[in-house]
Amino acid sequence: MNANICCLVCLKAFDCAPNKLEDGEEKLLSRFLKFVENHLKIPTFLKINSKSNAFCEKCELVVISPICDIYLQLLSVQLKLSWELGQLSKLMINSQSSLSDNLMGINMKALGTQFGFDNPADLEQFRSSLMAKCKSW
Repeated sequence: MNANICCLVCLKAFDCAPNKLEDGEEKLLSRFLKFVENHLKIPTFLKINSKSNAFCEKCELVVISPICDIYLQLLSVQLKLSWELGQLSKLMINSQSSLSDNLMGINMKALGTQFGFDNPADLEQFRSSLMAKCKSW
């Protein structure tokens, strides 16, 4: 016996055989709800009913699956970016500690001239801010 249920997105009724939910479909709803909570900042109070689909086939294929796929890619990119910024921070900190104060002052002045900073302290403040932001990511 098929159950007549509604799609969360388009509200259209569609037929679905009870207990026919595949693991992937339940995971899709979970991923979509995480996207809604974490990226859109909308609290969800929906409970995952393991006995029925949440999306009709059209909405699942055309809208929900691509959103979830792109969101997973975004999370992956954020993780990679976070790691790379950490590496940049470590490199900047290590290079700073490996130079003598005198040599660092000379190099900062040369770098300031190279980038058109009149005051090397402005460049040093920029580098410090960059290191702090990279560290906090």
